[in-house]
Amino acid sequence: MFGVALILVIVLTGGLIAFIGDRIGTRVGKRRLTLWGLRPRYTSIIITILTGILIAGSTIGVLTVTSYDVRTALFGMEALKKQTRELAGEVESRTQALNTAQQELTKARAEIEKTNAEYAATNERLSAITQELRALQASKQALDERIASLNAAKAELQQDVDRLNELTANLRRGIATVREGTIVLRAGEVIAVNVVQGGGSRTDVERRLTDYMKLANQRLRERFQIDDEKLDLIFIGKAHAEEVISFMTARSEPMVLRLLSASNVVVGEPVIGQFEIFPNRLIFEKGVTVLRDRVAYSGDPAEAEQIMAIFLRRVNETAVKQGVIPDPLQGTVGNLSAQSYYEAVNQLRRLKGEVEIVAVARAEVSSIGPLTIDILIRPIQAAP
Repeated sequence: MFGVALILVIVLTGGLIAFIGDRIGTRVGKRRLTLWGLRPRYTSIIITILTGILIAGSTIGVLTVTSYDVRTALFGMEALKKQTRELAGEVESRTQALNTAQQELTKARAEIEKTNAEYAATNERLSAITQELRALQASKQALDERIASLNAAKAELQQDVDRLNELTANLRRGIATVREGTIVLRAGEVIAVNVVQGGGSRTDVERRLTDYMKLANQRLRERFQIDDEKLDLIFIGKAHAEEVISFMTARSEPMVLRLLSASNVVVGEPVIGQFEIFPNRLIFEKGVTVLRDRVAYSGDPAEAEQIMAIFLRRVNETAVKQGVIPDPLQGTVGNLSAQSYYEAVNQLRRLKGEVEIVAVARAEVSSIGPLTIDILIRPIQAAP
């Protein structure tokens, strides 16, 4: 808006000066005035020239007064050029500095990236070392616990050794009726077997196990003819005893508790016992057929005993499969008296041809056994 007003002022001023100059020139021409003794014609030309100069001067003056840029262009161009050169130099200097700074920044970024990579690698290594340290600490803790457990086991074993030494000394003093070097108990031989109720508190189970051991020791003292009732012949390791107590405490059911000799025992040695535990359940009711078999008998007396022996072995195998606990040394679940055996053999010898042999449970039989049977033998009549 200021520029438009400035242009209007310059136009009006120029027009007014031109008008005044024309009027002066006209009056000079009419009156034939002269300037400095010149002819009127030249005087008019001079006035016209002066008018143009006045118009140009007034225009420049107005522009100079009203515009800073015009004043700068007219009177400060050299300073402006100098300032421009200085600014250009400064810009170039600043540009160089900027380029240098950018290069340094690029270098610094590269160093930062390198440092970050090294930092990440260091963190990974630190994490790996931390995990290894934790694993080592866990291993150390496990080893400490293992060492403590081994020390406790060592102490228990030392106690067992002391007890064994004491028991050995007592046995050597107490056993005098058996020839030295004779094996009095074989490995796996049954020392005692009985049905014991499981469950209840630990104290109850320990009491039942103590009563059981008293009866087992009494049985051995009677067998070895030892009069000292306070002498305990059977040694049970503490760890094994703890396993048996825990097992019995956790199961509220009748169980067959069988005590075996863990090794051959000669005179002067303690009896190291080992427990076996089985669930006790009813296997055969009274009068139930255990085994029914058909055989062809030729009438040979020797064959009768062979047939009967095979039949009894099959009865034993059947009872074991059904759950009757066999003797660990002989593998049998019961015994048949010689009288009953030969009665059955003689009964078979009186027959000939195809016969049926039946083993019937004489009484109820549970897991603990023993199995007692009656043997029935009858001929099989051929179909007409």
